[in-house]
Amino acid sequence: MARRAAEFGLDKPVAFVVARPGSPADADELVEFCRQGMESFKRPRRVVFVDGYPTTATGKIRRVELRAQAATLLRSDLDRIG
Repeated sequence: MARRAAEFGLDKPVAFVVARPGSPADADELVEFCRQGMESFKRPRRVVFVDGYPTTATGKIRRVELRAQAATLLRSDLDRIG
C-alpha cells in the first residue's frame, strides 16, 4: 500500500495488488474486504493490479516508485472529476 499526500496534507492510500494466478478478485471485492477490517482513513481509495512490484537489487520493494505511481493516478482522478 502506498500513500500520496493530498494538497490539503492528508494521505490517500492506494493498494497495489499482485493477484495470484487463478484467483479472481476485482477492486470492489478488495475494497469491501478492507471495509470490514480497516478504519476508514486506512482504506485504499484506489486499487491497482500490477504484474509485480518494482524492487531493488536486494529484493526490497521500491516504495518511492509506488508512491510516484499513486500520485499520478490520484492526480488523474482529480483532473477527471474537477
